[in-house]
Amino acid sequence: MAPPFLRGLALVAVTALLLGAAPLAKTPEPAQDDSIEALRTRANAGDAEAQLNLGYMYATGEGVPEDAVEAVAWFRQAAEQGHAAAQYNLGFAYANGEGVPEEPFSGL
Repeated sequence: MAPPFLRGLALVAVTALLLGAAPLAKTPEPAQDDSIEALRTRANAGDAEAQLNLGYMYATGEGVPEDAVEAVAWFRQAAEQGHAAAQYNLGFAYANGEGVPEEPFSGL
């Protein structure tokens, strides 16, 4: 059984899906060095915004090879810092089984 935190994220994602929300949220990067190396440096330093954007890039294959597992890892880091868009994207990944371990649904 998934921990309550993950069940809550899944519930948020399912609710968003039912309401027709967009599948991924991305926050525009401020005017900075926008190279993948600079973004990764900021993300590794704990910048939640950079973590979200790097996760988005991996989820969509924008500038990097598409990798759902890597996307979830970056979304999780930003989500744990309280970043709402990252929490949404992490919940969406769990709701759709993208980049996360598959578990049988046992109800909420």
